[in-house]
Amino acid sequence: MATTITTTGETVAVLKGSKITSPPLTSLFACNKHEKFRECVAYANSSYAESLEPVAIIESSTPHSQLPMLGSCTAVLYPRGDFDRLPVTIDGYMAFLFLDDLIDNSTDMTYISNIVDKFMATARGIPTEDARFFLLARFMTDKRWDPTNLAETIAEAQRFMNGALALRAIEIEERIITVEDYFQIRVPNTAMGFMFRVIGFAQPQLTTDFNRLMAEKPDLWDRVEQPSGKSVGIALDLYKLNGSHAEICEYTNVVKILQRDSPIPIDLSDAIQFMVDEFYRYEKEMADAVDELSNFSPGLAQAVRDVQGGTLKWMTGERGGRYSKV
Repeated sequence: MATTITTTGETVAVLKGSKITSPPLTSLFACNKHEKFRECVAYANSSYAESLEPVAIIESSTPHSQLPMLGSCTAVLYPRGDFDRLPVTIDGYMAFLFLDDLIDNSTDMTYISNIVDKFMATARGIPTEDARFFLLARFMTDKRWDPTNLAETIAEAQRFMNGALALRAIEIEERIITVEDYFQIRVPNTAMGFMFRVIGFAQPQLTTDFNRLMAEKPDLWDRVEQPSGKSVGIALDLYKLNGSHAEICEYTNVVKILQRDSPIPIDLSDAIQFMVDEFYRYEKEMADAVDELSNFSPGLAQAVRDVQGGTLKWMTGERGGRYSKV
């Protein structure tokens, strides 16, 4: 049965002066930890120090990147994952977040396009000597990938990067867009499609079910993935609204887009509350679709619940670090 929708019961919190930000969001999906959670955290710290830290110190302009946190994040995204596959998955996610930060913190389209091109070339297995892409290459060229699942994951990475390019163009042009248009770009850019496809790598026993679902019931998968992307996109934007970060998102934050798009003035607190309500509405849509997915594959449905619940738990836990804090 789908979980009954509940809200936090909190009003939008008012900070010093006129600054307002979102209340913590509680997912309808539970967050679980891998039994080797501590080992995942330890691996991330070691791998980061060895291979990515020397590059990140020079290149990253986000003060709260905290890339080793992807060890704990991966452990809650895939709590039932094959531990032998989680270290390389952690490497991939550290690289993904690092490169995403470089894109989000710039409005130099030549620089951004270069990163996107190298990202996709690396994802497709083209060798590179660029240290920024070493961990990504380690993950995407792992010999244990199922070929069909790998192809779908690369396609999701391309959708994410297409969204990143489109969002950067909106910021550069200071373009005013509608909420509907924004979601068309933002949903694939939340990376949820990518993280869902990685289920097939982290939990190889589900690969056959995943491939069969994409072949037989792609409409059902869309009804899982679309509201997931919208809810996570809203949560990311709410948490970034007043965060101490270098990300450039004046024209690509759903709260500000709603305010600009509205035919009547909406103050910030009302815009935030509207999007909080939308977050819960989309999660409820996803929960209903995942219940239907469970009839097709109980294991796959649970894995999807794990990814969604883990994502929101991790994001909320990063308030005050990577994201803004009430």
